[in-house]
Amino acid sequence: MKRFLLFLAVVLIALPAAAFVTSSASNVSASSGPPRAVMEPTVHIQQIDGVAHGIAAYMNFPDVTNAPLTAQIQVAHTTDFVNWSAPVTLPLTATNGVTYEKSADPVLIEVNHWYYPNWLFCFGTLWKGINNQPGSASTIGAWHSTDGGVTWSAPEPLDTPQPDTVFDDKPAAAVASSNGIVYVPFTRTTTTTTQVWVAMLLPTRGWALTGPVGGDANGNWPNLPGPTPAYDSSTGYMWLFMFDRPAQTIRAFFTGDAWIWHDAGSVSAHGIGVGSVTVGNTSVQSVPFLSAGFDPIFRFIWLFYHRNGDNGVVNIVSRRFNPFSWSWTGPEPLNPDGHTQLNPAFSWATSRTSPSRTTTTTPAADAAAIPATPSTPRT
Repeated sequence: MKRFLLFLAVVLIALPAAAFVTSSASNVSASSGPPRAVMEPTVHIQQIDGVAHGIAAYMNFPDVTNAPLTAQIQVAHTTDFVNWSAPVTLPLTATNGVTYEKSADPVLIEVNHWYYPNWLFCFGTLWKGINNQPGSASTIGAWHSTDGGVTWSAPEPLDTPQPDTVFDDKPAAAVASSNGIVYVPFTRTTTTTTQVWVAMLLPTRGWALTGPVGGDANGNWPNLPGPTPAYDSSTGYMWLFMFDRPAQTIRAFFTGDAWIWHDAGSVSAHGIGVGSVTVGNTSVQSVPFLSAGFDPIFRFIWLFYHRNGDNGVVNIVSRRFNPFSWSWTGPEPLNPDGHTQLNPAFSWATSRTSPSRTTTTTPAADAAAIPATPSTPRT
């Protein structure tokens, strides 16, 4: 238990305590002027020619009265992590000629493959008209930047909108470090189906689409399966984990050829239903989604999510999945302090600690270079 508690997410766990310096907060979204709302931030740090670029992406609601139906992804940039650029809305006219009105659910991931040097992607859902209605032309958009997030391309649609498309939702992303293939799983909902599909960026070949992955005989999943990828660098397999909420289980799938997905069974995961929490006197949905990453030292895949516990308190739990035996550990609460905890994110430290560190800091400190695993937080 102590071992896994010490290398968890979002804290730079491989650094000695003296390296942490508390600084004042900076207003990344520049939320001033008329009332508006922002949510679902995600951040990435990219090194280009010795310069550290900080990029933040989030959902902006310029029309707070009708939020969340007016979402648009905005990005901000910094090189000193104190002063941020004025936020800009990512382009809404896609390469297929469709001009969208709204975007949401940003996911940032860096791809530094020889064919895509210093590329930073932002993936998100795109739609126009009324949310969750046929005719919205909904798709998953792929924006990219090659200058550290200062400028961004037009979005490339990863799924071809159909007349019966209701919504393409909740993208996640992972890159296979061995061959540079980028995997972007998402949920495609039509008037008759809810399925999980995976868009893949194949170096020299562009984007391809495979699916549906898992589900019933027709590939259907219950609502909001939340597909989450994790790359196993020891075997070259890409894993995909999803929630089956009615069955209260986590399902696992894997591929070694970026085309055929194999079923690796399921594990019980109670408390993953769609609940609600009160925020500012407003009841909002608290949909659990997975955050996952591969442990290159012990060769497990770690998964984190929030659940409704036995005492009725929503808290964060962790689990280990063994990709060799397909076995699972039970859910372990991380910090059961009685407070509501939602939507964790997970990342690996990427450098060795100073000689003053102790072995109790983190097992990750025993690796000279640990490949970073991007987090995929979603709400």
